[in-house]
Amino acid sequence: MTISKHYVEDNGYWYAYHSDWDKFLSEGSQGLYVLGCMGRDEAYALPYQWIHSRVQHLNVTEREGKSHWHILLYPGPSGGLALRLNNGQNESLENFKIRLAISSAAGS
Repeated sequence: MTISKHYVEDNGYWYAYHSDWDKFLSEGSQGLYVLGCMGRDEAYALPYQWIHSRVQHLNVTEREGKSHWHILLYPGPSGGLALRLNNGQNESLENFKIRLAISSAAGS
């Protein structure tokens, strides 16, 4: 799981998806790349096959023989978040949304 704060100036959330993580997730029977969003009561669990099939449409940074793709989430039309692709399109993440509940009994 990786977590991002909300970037007010861009009204979005920013993450990295590392090539090592892509390889690791490919080796599992059901790999999930989970994105937490500070200030929201949801997270997004993206299946490996789904995110891997979109890396060619993501901006990438390469350094010292390693690379990571830029994951940018912005508000979608349904109130949830969408993945911004480098071709200008957005893909809804509604099918991958996990509602989070915070217990007020924590620590009691």
